[in-house]
Amino acid sequence: MAEKRVKSPTAKQIEQALETMRALGYKIEPPSAELDSAKQEASIVKLGFKGRKAKVIPESTKQLKCNLGFAQTLGGTTYGPGEVVLEANQVSLLRTLVHQDQLTRAQYYDTAQYQPYSRCFIIQPGRSGDSHHRYSKVEVTEAAFNGPAFLSSPTITTGKFDIAGYNPGSTNHPTMEL
Repeated sequence: MAEKRVKSPTAKQIEQALETMRALGYKIEPPSAELDSAKQEASIVKLGFKGRKAKVIPESTKQLKCNLGFAQTLGGTTYGPGEVVLEANQVSLLRTLVHQDQLTRAQYYDTAQYQPYSRCFIIQPGRSGDSHHRYSKVEVTEAAFNGPAFLSSPTITTGKFDIAGYNPGSTNHPTMEL
């Protein structure tokens, strides 16, 4: 259901409302900084606050700490690995270091050095010629996968393109010799 649009009151309607409130005994004054500060002082007295102020910690003693997993170099300075302590005014440097450390960690976990049991697969023609078993995935060793025998083997083609999108009949590609 569509909502009705509420119109803003006109200046005449506001004036009428103020006159009605004055007639009922309400005191209406325009806002001022002097009245606000007087009300705040009266409120402090009523609540019983003492003249003590909160203890202010100097900015120079505030420190930011983080723990980096890898060494990060920014502006010729190396931070980490381990705990890094920075002044409070270097928040942007801390955020940059933490972000860079997260990227480094993700990249490290993505490498084969981290994965002790990396697995390599090749796709080759399947055992039968039906449409469901046309190709099969076979696990091979990493040495066989990166070896010259694998690179010299023919590629599997589907239609006019091989798996990598290489079109052997096209003249718009650089020649590839193995």
